[in-house]
Amino acid sequence: MFRSLSKSSTGYKVIAGKNSLSYSRLRGLLLQAFLLYVEDIRRIGTHSLRSGTTNAVARAVVPDRLFKRLGRWRSENVKDGYIYVEDSLEERLRVTR
Repeated sequence: MFRSLSKSSTGYKVIAGKNSLSYSRLRGLLLQAFLLYVEDIRRIGTHSLRSGTTNAVARAVVPDRLFKRLGRWRSENVKDGYIYVEDSLEERLRVTR
């Protein structure tokens, strides 16, 4: 899923022949990056990235069809399981108007 990249003058290029990033290495890099910012680092994992991104997209009010396609979800239940964003009173009232 993750590949080694090399920065060039025109952007980034995939380095051919390199192995993809392992889960252990990705998790180690993630923990290292958040160590100073998270009180209990044991609660952070690679799935936290998916959950956080899902909630950011939910706040941006992306159309549901596109939301599910980008997240590679087929069902509403699975997609909704990732979302913990509470709808504000204003948002709930806007729907009923």
